[in-house]
Amino acid sequence: MLPWQSRIGRRVFLALMSIMVLLCVVITGVMHTVVDRMHFKQFRNYNRALAETLAASIDGTRHARLNQLESVRDPYYNSLSRYLRQVQSRHPYIDYIYTLNFNPADDEFTYAVDATLVEADTIWVESSDYSFYIQVQPDDIRLIHNESELADAFTIGADLRVEFDRISNTISVNSQSMARINSTAPTVFALLDGSGVILGKNRREYVWEPEGDSVYFDLSFSAKGDPASDPGSGYVENEADLRWLRKKFNNNNAAVDPEVSRGTYGDYISAYGVIHNDRDEPVGLICLDISAGSILAFRATLVWLSASIFLLAILLALLLSILLTRYITRPLRMFTLAIQDYRNGQLTTQVKWESADEFGDLAHSMNTMASSLHDAHGRIVSINEAFRRFVPGDFLRFLNRNDVTQIRLGDQIQKQMTVL
Repeated sequence: MLPWQSRIGRRVFLALMSIMVLLCVVITGVMHTVVDRMHFKQFRNYNRALAETLAASIDGTRHARLNQLESVRDPYYNSLSRYLRQVQSRHPYIDYIYTLNFNPADDEFTYAVDATLVEADTIWVESSDYSFYIQVQPDDIRLIHNESELADAFTIGADLRVEFDRISNTISVNSQSMARINSTAPTVFALLDGSGVILGKNRREYVWEPEGDSVYFDLSFSAKGDPASDPGSGYVENEADLRWLRKKFNNNNAAVDPEVSRGTYGDYISAYGVIHNDRDEPVGLICLDISAGSILAFRATLVWLSASIFLLAILLALLLSILLTRYITRPLRMFTLAIQDYRNGQLTTQVKWESADEFGDLAHSMNTMASSLHDAHGRIVSINEAFRRFVPGDFLRFLNRNDVTQIRLGDQIQKQMTVL
């Protein structure tokens, strides 16, 4: 008999399962939260330490000279670029590794070495509020922001609307034509502001300002296989992040974002290490960018792990509830059957249950009681049999009684009076 097939069994089983499911939910939820926070803290500390270690391995004096496009031919640039790509290959969750030089005269950061080599001709469209890039392939043109493809029309903030016309391959901002992709093999990105500028291998940077808007866009070109950023090009980020970065740089502190933050290229968490020259003066930064998608991918794995643990806990709770319900209902059923036997006169029935608890005590008491009742019944039967031997059958017939136990005091007198 299954434990929930009895009334009390159902109640006990449902009560136990409800309590255990609630405990599983609470414990799994708390465990997931604690593990997630601990891992994220360790993750931040590890990447900060990694950035600090990488910064310490860079020759700041030679690094400071990597400040113009011709620096890509510098042997130190190439050796450092290979080194950073090796680091990135060992840490695949890192989306971008690059270094910056700081120009104190202009109070700005410029790119030095970028470990990312673009997979196709790329046009970078950067502003302090929002940045995206256009990946140009012979058979496809994609607009990408935050590691995902954009629609052909989207809004930047509340004022700027960017549209890409795939028929004419023209990109416009607030209905002002910015540029047209005249060719995809090779890429020819022609500005449409009357300047006649064409971005490509010969002209890699240009600043475009929409008419009537205070915002401006830094446009730059990277050919397939080139670094994503050229040495000496400006580092574009929102002003709040730049202030925070300057503060960490001026305080000579390695740093890591406390949480995933919204930058111009999307949602990232970044770690920074300070690069020093021979005089131990800060001259630049090394930056490790990890996208929110990479972090969410791990957190999704953690969610699945927590869900698996929760399901396993539910199965264990179900098994434990069944066992506990059986432990409670099995002796009760044995007691019920024994009482039914006692009611039917089967006083020899024994409850076969032994345990060092109240159920065991109750079984022992019931067995003792049944034995006592059986002995008493036996003695009464013996007395009746002995008494029957001293009462003649004619006397029973005279009193109209079938058994000696039916005789009551005064039956004989009542019978005589009836005869008279």
